[in-house]
Amino acid sequence: MKNLLPLLLGLFLATPGLHAEQIFVLFDGTCGDRITYTQTNNQQQRGDYFIYHLPFQGGDHLLLETGNEGGTLQNFLPQNYLYCGNPNLSVNLAGAVNDPNHQVFILLPTANNQYLIHPVQRASVLRERGNTFTYESLLTGFGFDVDNGIIGENLALEGNDAKVYFEGRETNPCGGTYLYRQLKPRGIYPVIDYKIVPELGLMERNLGQDGVNTTGGSIVARLVNGIPVQNHLQELCQPQVTRNAPVTAPDPGPATYGTQQPAPTNPMAYNPPATTVQPESQA
Repeated sequence: MKNLLPLLLGLFLATPGLHAEQIFVLFDGTCGDRITYTQTNNQQQRGDYFIYHLPFQGGDHLLLETGNEGGTLQNFLPQNYLYCGNPNLSVNLAGAVNDPNHQVFILLPTANNQYLIHPVQRASVLRERGNTFTYESLLTGFGFDVDNGIIGENLALEGNDAKVYFEGRETNPCGGTYLYRQLKPRGIYPVIDYKIVPELGLMERNLGQDGVNTTGGSIVARLVNGIPVQNHLQELCQPQVTRNAPVTAPDPGPATYGTQQPAPTNPMAYNPPATTVQPESQA
């Protein structure tokens, strides 16, 4: 299989109207999922970690990692922001996120008609095609056949000089949670373990330390849109089972969606400070 991410930036930059260095994505709960992870670094629990999961028709999924959120507040929408239905909002955006010459931000509406602005630190892409899927990020790239996966077979995509192996499957209300291990003895993370749910994306990532430059770290999905992961998967894949089940009260989180006013005709320009990409050692 061909490596996807080197193509994404070229496709993104070739798209008319998106040549700016700052790109804003409005997330109000309509376009996808806000996943909350428990983060552990250097064997100590850290603050929550966040990934925004944006699914598209055809089986493509874009995962935007904001990490530890501490956003800046703004009273209006930036001009030319991306939202559901915008043809420029696609997995091609991953190329801009992972390009140091661009800055991508999540706009999260709050209850008082303001917007939290969270810099996106990393992006990954998951593509479902029938019973197969590929997953690519700055750390890995592999493909898998969920019906015919073989333990011990190297799944790494072309361009990934590591080796990736299928480790097994855990049951969940959807098709399953798939476990993978990446081995790269001379890399800064000699071992990386992943758990992937094709319908949702990354459920767990454990970075092994090299004993010299990195301390490792892990993120484990806990909530999706404020409700426990298993409850979300149950509703997603077995809605008839959960229709009469007791409702778990969602965590309200920092935002209430859908009450915001449109941007003014000529809003003040917003120039957020330059951000530093989160070190790889922080999960």
